[in-house]
Amino acid sequence: MSESLAFVARVARAWRARVLVTVFTLLLVLSFAPSAWAQADSLASVQGELYPYAKRSGTSNDQIGVSIFRASLGFPIFLSKKTLLIPTLGYERFEASIRSPSGNQSLLLQAPSLTMMLLQPLTERITLMGSVGVGFASDFSAPLSEQDLLLSGMLVGIYKFSDSFSLGTGVSYDRRSGNLLPVPLGIMRWQMSENARLIGAIPATLSFEYRVTPWLSSGFRAAFNGNRYHFGEGQFQQERLQLAYSNVVLGPKLVFSVGDWIHLEAYAAVTAYRRYDVYSDRDSVAELNLGPTMGYGLRMWIGPSFWKNASPTQ
Repeated sequence: MSESLAFVARVARAWRARVLVTVFTLLLVLSFAPSAWAQADSLASVQGELYPYAKRSGTSNDQIGVSIFRASLGFPIFLSKKTLLIPTLGYERFEASIRSPSGNQSLLLQAPSLTMMLLQPLTERITLMGSVGVGFASDFSAPLSEQDLLLSGMLVGIYKFSDSFSLGTGVSYDRRSGNLLPVPLGIMRWQMSENARLIGAIPATLSFEYRVTPWLSSGFRAAFNGNRYHFGEGQFQQERLQLAYSNVVLGPKLVFSVGDWIHLEAYAAVTAYRRYDVYSDRDSVAELNLGPTMGYGLRMWIGPSFWKNASPTQ
């Protein structure tokens, strides 16, 4: 009996040591590769955004309100001492409510996905990062087809000039953006002082942050987000219809942190650009723009903060 208990204790100690080594190595690798922060800065996250009703451009009296929910869950797997694979499950729920003189209507669209991200340090200063993603984006009113398929990919090289400044460049393909062609991607992490930094994956995100206290940061964010959903034939009695939406938002934010791993971000999102296009295959058949409005969002995530030169209390 005592031998069995000793064996269980040894296994528990070995498992605990492996978990600690995994987390420590993850911190080192992700801190070294700022693009990981830009694309998967968390092991788990939930996010909600609300955009009040805004008038459709033109002579139409239609008004459209939008709510978006996103969630992700990832798990780091070490393929070797330096090679890190992060499979991540993602989900987006897009709901639009339309008010018009002819009646009200609502659209509910969903997008589950799986992304495989690989981080490979090549030297002490150079890291290579790649990812591929697959999923579905649809109203799920009909059997799935190639029209529902959601694909993404990215390849980026990052150069670490110093512990506080890194730049990366590469190419990204993401059907969610509404653009079916690859686009250039830039990565930046610049910590200007112990409490101020500029970080982002351009053109997707860019944020300036100032750390007020160990548990509170303020800042300003700019973000581009979008997706491309397929409608089943029953939705509008037409085959092969897709809706692509694109949002560019700007606004202030506050980040509340519990230790270095648990964070809650509250932000305002002024819509600098909002566009919705309906496609039949690759041909645009309808488009609309919405007037500016003030949106709001909350995001909670679990992951390292990536602040450098943090005080021992953080």
